[in-house]
Order: sequence, then structure tokens, then C-alpha cells
Amino acid sequence: MAIAWIANCVAIWSKTIDEIDIGVDWCDAVERCWRCGCNRKLQKCHIVAKQFGGSDDPANIVPLCAECHDEAPDVTDPSEIWRWIKETKPTYYGTLKLERAFAICKSRGVDLSRFDNGKFQAAMDANVGLHLMQNGTGCRIKASSIAWAIERACSVEAANGR
Repeated sequence: MAIAWIANCVAIWSKTIDEIDIGVDWCDAVERCWRCGCNRKLQKCHIVAKQFGGSDDPANIVPLCAECHDEAPDVTDPSEIWRWIKETKPTYYGTLKLERAFAICKSRGVDLSRFDNGKFQAAMDANVGLHLMQNGTGCRIKASSIAWAIERACSVEAANGR
């Protein structure tokens, strides 16, 4: 069952924002984050922050999960939130963290063609832990930790036990 404020946001924004520009399909927008597409509890993210006179009207709200809300821009330009969502949304629901991890690996020059799923799983199971989120929203594995495991899974040294 949709929460009224989220349903109101969908009713307003689905008329002017193309779903290809956000991280979720409109049919799922009442339960998924509009940036990352994860099915998490949604928060009211102000398009124009309250500190700049933004209201609680649904026309000034974007439903985001806590992680995405923490990263959202706090500026006076209402178009910036939509640009940020479009530029940073994942390719598929729930893949934002994995895409970030691959971007980190790419920036490090990791040869992803050497990826070994067994080594990746072993690195994740034995060496990657959960992080208690600072905002009190639970525990998560960070993109930077996943990137470390991907790098190990692509490493010749890891194959030789180093």
C-alpha cells in the first residue's frame, strides 16, 4: 500500500519527468528509491532545501532511500536534483553500488577481463565486512569494499596466493 505523500509525488512528477531519467519505473515508484531503484524505506528529499525556503509540498519532494538522500544536492536550483538523478542513476535497479565499484576498479586500471567469480566470492566472504551506516539506517557493504574484492578477483597475484 502506497504512502499518500509518495503517491502524491508520483502523480505530480510522472506528468513532467520521463521515467528514463530516473532510477525507477513509474509503476514501481511508490515503493522504490527514485535514484537507485532499491526497495527501501523512502524519505522526503526536498528539491529546494528547506534552508532555502523549500516547502513540504509534493511538488518539492523526491522520494529517496537514506543513502541517496544523504548524497542529494542541497541547492536553490530545482533542476539540479533531476540532473543529478539522471547522471548518477544505475543501469538496473539495485546496481548502483556495484556500478560504483566497477568505476573505482576502472580508475585503478584493473583488468576486468581477468575476473574470477570464485576468487571474488572468497574475497567477499573472508575479507569484506558490513559497515554500520552513520545515519542509523542499518548495515551495508560499501562500494569501495566491493571494488577491493573485484580487484582481488582480477589479480594474477591473487591467483598465486599473494
